[in-house]
Parts: sequence; structure tokens; C-alpha cells
Amino acid sequence: MISAIQYEDRQLQQQLEQLPQRLNDAVERGLRRATDLLRAAVTTLAESPLGAAAPDAFGEYAGSVRGEVVDENGRPVGRVFLTAPADRYGLFVEVGTRPHFPPPGALDGWVRRRLGITGDREVREVAFLIGRKISRHGTKGQFFFARALAENESRVVEMMEEEIAKALG
Repeated sequence: MISAIQYEDRQLQQQLEQLPQRLNDAVERGLRRATDLLRAAVTTLAESPLGAAAPDAFGEYAGSVRGEVVDENGRPVGRVFLTAPADRYGLFVEVGTRPHFPPPGALDGWVRRRLGITGDREVREVAFLIGRKISRHGTKGQFFFARALAENESRVVEMMEEEIAKALG
């Protein structure tokens, strides 16, 4: 009887010693899943932000969305972010801008992709007109990141809970 209790006590002690690592692994798995989900959600929102009328209006932006889990001060942290080239203008797409005149050539690629205009002169003319409108009204924020998180927050929590439950079970 005493040897059975000692065996169970030793087994319990081993499980308790392994618990912190199991929980850390579970949190990291949950963060990886959640980061992948949020990266995909941002990408999806950016691929057709204006609906069927404007597919791929933000194709360069959508193609620049990345996700990763990194160690930050001994804790895993999930990040969804933009890489080049969209990292230069992503903040302005996310939150919008005040009225300003965009730099020459900044809208050329967008005019070609979004509007299908191919002639260099026409591209410059249309880009100038769009720039003039931006100089009067600014741009509206698209809030791809904020919307992706808001739409998936409960799913992120579920993923974390699932992984922790697996580690404890």
C-alpha cells in the first residue's frame, strides 16, 4: 500500500515538474494558430476591401501581410504585420489620412491595378486627379487589422483555451 502511494506521489511530482513546459508549449501552439488565423483574416479583408466591384484593389498590401510568433522577454508573442513594400504605407491604409497631396508616382501602380489603365500619360493624369481629391478630403481608413481582430477575437480565445485544455488533460 505504501509503495503504491509513493509511486503515485512520484508520478504526480513528475507531472507537476513538466506542467510549466507543457503550458508554455500550449500557449505557443495557441499563439501560432491564432496568428495564422488573424494573418489570413487581414489578407482576406485586404484582397477585396470594396467587395466584388474592386477585387485585388489592395493586392500588393494583401501580399505583404505576415505573421510570426517571437520570444519577447521570455514570453511568446504573436504578431501580424506588413512587410515591404506595404510596410511604407500600411499605417495610412489602416487608419486613413488627413488631406494631403500624395508624392508624384505614389498612385501609379494602384491606378494601373485597380482601374486597369495602361498608358503612361493616362495613368499620370488619373493619379493626379485622385491625388487632388486626397488633397481635399484625405483618405478613409480601411481598418483591416482592427476588423480582423474584432471579427475573430472569440475564435482566438477559443484556440488558446483548446491548447491549454490539451496540456492539462
